[in-house]
Amino acid sequence: MTRVLILAPYWHDRQHVGRRRLATMRRWLVADGHEVVVVAAGSGTRRAEDCIDVVDPAGLAGDMRAMPARVPFAGVRRLWQELQHLPDAGVGWARAVASNPTVLKAARASDLILSSSPPESTH
Repeated sequence: MTRVLILAPYWHDRQHVGRRRLATMRRWLVADGHEVVVVAAGSGTRRAEDCIDVVDPAGLAGDMRAMPARVPFAGVRRLWQELQHLPDAGVGWARAVASNPTVLKAARASDLILSSSPPESTH
C-alpha cells in the first residue's frame, strides 16, 4: 500500500476546479488500495483521519463556511503583497503547511506527495 499526501488549499471549496479534479484522483487512489491524506486550507482543526486543515494566514483559501464574510484588512494585505513583489499570495499558506508538525509527520510517512490547484507556492 502506498501512502499519498495531497496538498490542496481549496479542498473544502466543492466548486473549485482544483478540488473537483483531486476528488476524482483521490477516489481512484483509494479504490486502488492506497492510503490518501489531504492537506487543505481551513479552520486549522483536523476534521477527519484523511484530512489535515491548516489555517491560511491571509484568509485567501480554505473552508468558505468558516471564513468571515469580509476578510479583515484585505486591502492592506494586498498592498503588502504588492510592496513585497510577491506574485503569489498563497505563500503564507505554503509556509504554514511547511512548518505544521502534523503535516510534517504525515509527509515523512508518505511515499508520494502530490500538489494541485493554484497558488503556485503550493507546488
